Amino acid sequence: MRNPKAFPGFLRRIVLSVVADSLRKRMRSKEEQVDSAELEAAVGAVDHDVTTPIFIRACMERLPPRERQVVELDFFLGLTFGQIAQRLGITPGAVRMTRFRAINRLGGFLRNDARVLKKEALTS
Repeated sequence: MRNPKAFPGFLRRIVLSVVADSLRKRMRSKEEQVDSAELEAAVGAVDHDVTTPIFIRACMERLPPRERQVVELDFFLGLTFGQIAQRLGITPGAVRMTRFRAINRLGGFLRNDARVLKKEALTS
């Protein structure tokens, strides 16, 4: 049985593969030589502009609501612990602990996803 938590990493691989295939087909139809550096740059741009935000959102959605709120307010809005505490009606210490738990949980998700993807790659 596949681990549904590995889906964000799997989806990222699919997106990058589709982009690369599309660029190769487009270049072939124009009878142009496929420049691997140009192809890699285009895939990298899509990875940064499209895939990374999708991946981040997917990871964030796996967090409990309070942890997700704290991470969004801290990393995406740049609020201080005091500002976050005031906004959420908790203490700055609770913000720090919630942020710590969220970062550990995200790291655990990524480590687990990497293990699952590695195992799937070895078995396919």
